[in-house]
Amino acid sequence: MKINLTANIEKILDNYLNLLPIVKMETPNTKQCDPLNLDPYVDNGEAEEILVQDILSCFPYGMSPFVIDKWLSKLSIGGKIIIIEEDINILLNEYTCGRLNNEQVNERLFGKLEGLTKSSCVSMFNIADFLQNKGLKILKKKIDNTIVVVEAQRT
Repeated sequence: MKINLTANIEKILDNYLNLLPIVKMETPNTKQCDPLNLDPYVDNGEAEEILVQDILSCFPYGMSPFVIDKWLSKLSIGGKIIIIEEDINILLNEYTCGRLNNEQVNERLFGKLEGLTKSSCVSMFNIADFLQNKGLKILKKKIDNTIVVVEAQRT
């Protein structure tokens, strides 16, 4: 089973079970779900892939380890977790170098995602370290502008 956790309706994917905190109309592959409780949709150790897009920053600061642990419990041996999120370090570097203005930074830091509000900033390199310390193998760290993709595999 492949899970796509996102707060952005534009990031719905075919061949995934798309779980969103707010859904206007559910379909067979798009469901409303509390991102902290995946139990109704996936058993522990069942997910072959969990894709997390733009949702980690919707949790209060400091909750990332707790939230990621909940998701990791659903991951099968050999399964992958892919987390895609704006990185605070890169974002602030772009701002201090003048490549982003106040409006752009504020939109990225505090923008709304389908009824949710971003409530924290994430260092994706710290997230990668966290995953590695949990025993996952880091397969990829990719930077695209201020967005960082971290892909890790449970061994």
